[in-house]
Amino acid sequence: MVTKKNFSFWCMIVINIVSCGKKEIRYFSPERMTADMEHFRKLNTQKLKFLTQYGVNESSNISLEFYFATDDSLKAQGLVSELPSPAYHFNKVHRSSKDKKLWVISGSGPQIKMDLQALTTWTNKLCEIGYAHDCELLGWNPVAE
Repeated sequence: MVTKKNFSFWCMIVINIVSCGKKEIRYFSPERMTADMEHFRKLNTQKLKFLTQYGVNESSNISLEFYFATDDSLKAQGLVSELPSPAYHFNKVHRSSKDKKLWVISGSGPQIKMDLQALTTWTNKLCEIGYAHDCELLGWNPVAE
């Protein structure tokens, strides 16, 4: 019999049973993160080759813009709070103009050495931090100065 005295206890039991059946729905899967890291390794090689046409070499240091997407504004805000200021600057978190279900995070980071190892380390770090907040790194570009 449920009494006033043990009502809270039984409510907690019911809440736990109901919440145990829920599965977290992620926007960004571990498999996609692994695929993205491989994609960025290849893309970084291509972009570095392209940037040599503009005088960028392995000893160059340049700031990069980056772009993330996710399905929840709170996840986006979590990502923004994870990357340290003032090294990282963020633009306003906003809905995607192409897909209103998605939220877009854009910003710029500190200068990165433009060699493949440093760039791949940086993109892998962003992929991992993004994954922790269920946000997918979509790409990067040099900051236009």
